[in-house]
Amino acid sequence: MSDFTYFMQGFRHSIINARNQFEHALQIAESEHYGLASSILVISAEESMKAYAILSRALFPFIEFENYNKVFRDHKFKIESIRGLVAMDALFQAAMIHIQEPKIKALETDSSNMSAIRKQGIDNMVKWLDDDIQGRSDFDTELIWWKKAQSLKERGFYVSDKSATWVTPDSVTKAEFDQTKEYVSRILKRTERFERINFASEDFKEFGKSVSKFFKQRKESRKKQT
Repeated sequence: MSDFTYFMQGFRHSIINARNQFEHALQIAESEHYGLASSILVISAEESMKAYAILSRALFPFIEFENYNKVFRDHKFKIESIRGLVAMDALFQAAMIHIQEPKIKALETDSSNMSAIRKQGIDNMVKWLDDDIQGRSDFDTELIWWKKAQSLKERGFYVSDKSATWVTPDSVTKAEFDQTKEYVSRILKRTERFERINFASEDFKEFGKSVSKFFKQRKESRKKQT
């Protein structure tokens, strides 16, 4: 079994598990146990994050993932890394705009120049990476909420003593559950999109090579600066 096939299997297993956790959380919420339900939703997001990390190993074997093993044991790290999942979603959307949509339009008119269109799309994609990622510091208000997700998960699971006051999972409200469900749903959907892509296609092989070149250049540039 190739490394690509192995990691793609892990990606699919993690997505299935994340979906199951999401559905179980909704069932628990029907009994108005919003604390426990919210905690399991956050775990579903963590499993989505794990799926994304495994997928990255499959697609970009040339990139060093120093923290890869943390996605299997470090819950705080997974929640913090959801920011990377949102970035991956932006990458996916850009790939659709710069690579797939021009090809679809070409098929509707003249497909004779498909090779040049694909190359131009990949070049545009790499330019997008260079222009957009470097200046990105924070993505949106959704990510600000994720900074509190670990605390919410713990509050939904455990009874705690906060300044001589007992805080129980029942302190998590339906409004908090609904907000958690919305944000986790977005994360799950972002990851599920990758299930529908044929990553073994020539387009994505070429794209992978271009991304590899881009990150290698950035790494070399940073070494020179230091």
